[in-house]
Amino acid sequence: MPGAKEALISERQFIDPHLDQAIALESPIAHANPTARPELIRAVQWIAGKACDYSEIKGCRDAVTAAINAARLILEPNDAMIRAALSPSSAKLLAPDASLATMAACTRVMGLPDTRLCGDIAAGFPCYGSYSDSGMFREKRVESTRKFCELHFDKNNADVARLLELRGGSSDPKQQAILAQVTKKTYAEEELGLAEGPFMSMDEVNEQLRSYDPGYVDGCCNVMSTFGVEQGIDCNGNPSVRRCDNAKRSHTNECLSTFETIACENADFPSLVAALFAEHFPGPLDQCPLTIGLDDVEKAYRRMAALDAAATVVAIWDTNVFPNRVTYWTMPGHNFGLASAVLSFNRCSQFAAQACRRFYGMPIAAYFDDYCMVEPTWCRSSAKEALRVVHRLMGMSLASGSKDVPMRFKNCFLGVITDFSRFHRESIVVVQSKPVRVAKAIIRITEFLAAGVMSRTDAGSLAQKLEYTTASGANGRIGRAALAALRQHQYGDTETIGDPLAEALQFFLQLLPLLPPRLLRFRKRKRRPIVVYTDAMYTPGAAIAAQVGVVIFDPEAPAFHPPMPNDDSCDYRWRHTSAVVSPEQLVPLSSRASNTSGS
Repeated sequence: MPGAKEALISERQFIDPHLDQAIALESPIAHANPTARPELIRAVQWIAGKACDYSEIKGCRDAVTAAINAARLILEPNDAMIRAALSPSSAKLLAPDASLATMAACTRVMGLPDTRLCGDIAAGFPCYGSYSDSGMFREKRVESTRKFCELHFDKNNADVARLLELRGGSSDPKQQAILAQVTKKTYAEEELGLAEGPFMSMDEVNEQLRSYDPGYVDGCCNVMSTFGVEQGIDCNGNPSVRRCDNAKRSHTNECLSTFETIACENADFPSLVAALFAEHFPGPLDQCPLTIGLDDVEKAYRRMAALDAAATVVAIWDTNVFPNRVTYWTMPGHNFGLASAVLSFNRCSQFAAQACRRFYGMPIAAYFDDYCMVEPTWCRSSAKEALRVVHRLMGMSLASGSKDVPMRFKNCFLGVITDFSRFHRESIVVVQSKPVRVAKAIIRITEFLAAGVMSRTDAGSLAQKLEYTTASGANGRIGRAALAALRQHQYGDTETIGDPLAEALQFFLQLLPLLPPRLLRFRKRKRRPIVVYTDAMYTPGAAIAAQVGVVIFDPEAPAFHPPMPNDDSCDYRWRHTSAVVSPEQLVPLSSRASNTSGS
């Protein structure tokens, strides 16, 4: 390359071992089988073997539903005994047509390790203490650092009331709008039977808690403050708010010991299923047009009965009463913000996904309360019908309306739009980050850079959103080093945006608008990957402080035999260059800005 001879030349003896390893590697998505679970592969193979016959698919799935309904009838006496023994919280939340006995039988037939799931649904899931390992997820032990019975309940509850009074007294119209939204959502949950209140005093709360547990001791509840997280603007120009409960401030989450961490499918799932169909469908792909459908569980955490009602009490600044004041609410289910809620709900959604895969042959994924299913058009809506049968067993209905997304060629799952319209015509799947999500991230980054400060909470939230956007199936894994700067700020001790974080934010500000749709090709010859090896050096105080080097190997470029045995200068498969980093490029961003403003 021009200028390479005058710059630092990479030494082959150091480069070759790395290149040899990289050239031998195969893309992790070259074959779907290594990354797909066995029951998912079998579901795809089952559908692929049905010769595009809807009547056969529908007949088989209807037969499974009939068998489940027959089991429900046989086990009805068992269900009657279970209903009589339900905890007060479970009795309030569990649908009357649930069949936990049939659900337990399904668990045994599938050989799932989570044999306690049905018992926890009936009694309520623990909110603190030792949370037994379900065996459904990755092992990870996290010990509690506090005991719930030793928390300072009176002090915490008084602190929560003072905090809410302080927020309620704010003159900030934005804060007042958020408080009004939180109030509105709380009363809406009360109408759905997911919350009970408002209670004006802790004495009223104590009386209510005794209805859940006759052995409850007055004053032994730990109240959480409720707050709103902005999620954009609604159609009326008001902030759209997610209602959350602060189990961190109340120290409730510190009272929980767990032995596993959740492991769910991600936004790559539709592409993974497409790869499986490309691999296992016996005919040409023009006979296998794929569609993607979505389902959701509304108010998912709230529908999981809590074993410990004294740990789920919340307080809000109530804008529905006059004058505005703090009111208290008890909840039979889990709070959005309670650490145990994550495990509890995902145990249920993973049961549903496993039952659909193993009994109905459905390529389906569960990510928290979101379901994604990918099937050929000739399966029609039979997958969505089967998912509802399984959820009826669990006593937990699926959402309707806009969250019941029909099977179609193009849909958005976890912020990534997957388009199957070219799969059966060109063996291509197109994936792209949701434009609205990208635009929101750009707006937030611009706001933080202009303010020069970012809270640790905001850093964590932005990092999570950027991880979803840049590390999704649409974009591979871009910007991991820049994300590290955000994570460091999240766990740091200052809110001021320093040079490393500013550089990282500027990087994403330039990158996000340029992210193109990604094309995934199947059943066609794949171009061998181009290998890029980069390295850099930095010696503070040296005359030449920093240098960078790049070696590129293109296995499909023309290779001319070199004129000399040890001369590879005519082998066009190889490119290399290096350069000295100029002193100007090493100047911190803040210094550059100040120099620019002064000139």
